[in-house]
Amino acid sequence: MRTPSKPPLLTLGLALLVRLILMPITLHPDLLAIEYYPSLLWSQGIWDFYGSWVGKINLEHLGILFYPPLAYYLVALLQVISGAALSPSFTRILDAYHVSFVQNPRMDAVDFFALFSLSDRLWFTFWSKWVFFLVDVFAFVAFTLFFKDTETRRLQFQKAWLWSPVLLFST
Repeated sequence: MRTPSKPPLLTLGLALLVRLILMPITLHPDLLAIEYYPSLLWSQGIWDFYGSWVGKINLEHLGILFYPPLAYYLVALLQVISGAALSPSFTRILDAYHVSFVQNPRMDAVDFFALFSLSDRLWFTFWSKWVFFLVDVFAFVAFTLFFKDTETRRLQFQKAWLWSPVLLFST
């Protein structure tokens, strides 16, 4: 019996459904940093994340700003394009984070998120990760096309992508 050249549609659908279900319930605290600084661009007009007073607080207390500037600018653009900037849950959490961060730059993310309803937390996480989901799906399609000449390698890649714990968590 010949090995199928692609995973069944049901398997693909299940893998996408699992990703969509896990998106809002898996969260790394770093997600706050990558979403917070870019939101300052569209909410307060801050272009210089490192030289702004918020950046100075972070540098003074933590010694770091988490990512290079281009990462922040790209995320800010994606926030505006995606509509995340218009989501009440998203803006409510980022506005509160701004106030909390100024008062206590070392605030723990778990303690911070505990201040919000489950609905707000889930929507914030979903809006923060939806772009990663799209990139994940695009990568799947691109690599499937890249391996089109080698049926075995393509199937190995597809199986690895479908159930990769790292991808499932990060999407």
